[in-house]
Amino acid sequence: MNKNDEIRVNVKHIVEEGLSITGNLPPSIFDMGESDRLNSSNPLAYDLIVLPTADNILVRGTLRTTLRCRCDRCLRYYDHLVESPDVCLFYEEVTDDFLDLTDDVREDILLGFPQKCLCIPDCRGLCPECGHNLNLRECDCSAPASPPGTFDKLDGLDL
Repeated sequence: MNKNDEIRVNVKHIVEEGLSITGNLPPSIFDMGESDRLNSSNPLAYDLIVLPTADNILVRGTLRTTLRCRCDRCLRYYDHLVESPDVCLFYEEVTDDFLDLTDDVREDILLGFPQKCLCIPDCRGLCPECGHNLNLRECDCSAPASPPGTFDKLDGLDL
């Protein structure tokens, strides 16, 4: 990782009012590899304030990035804003001259990544017969017959 791809704070430069840091980290910070489902070509924007508290350091602020996602239901690509508006990191008994926030910031934004990618909350997906995107229009396929239920055979028993 390049030195410019890190968020490092010189602890000696933190004043009582706090030290404000803003910037962008490259998309490579996410270390996502190749994925057709979820990828990022956008930087991670951060706006943080570093506050001293005795021998401890408190970091507060916001993180945001935009991901390129593929819907799990209809397979359409869409952009998804991931934002962590209440970052709160606490470092106890900091003794080094420099504090590297990079890994903790990365972890904080990764927790906001979608587990299920949906282009819209009520995405209808694809028709199981013809594969048409049902969000765009209804298709002319007949509805598939529902499979027999587990207890259907028991309905005919005389007890």
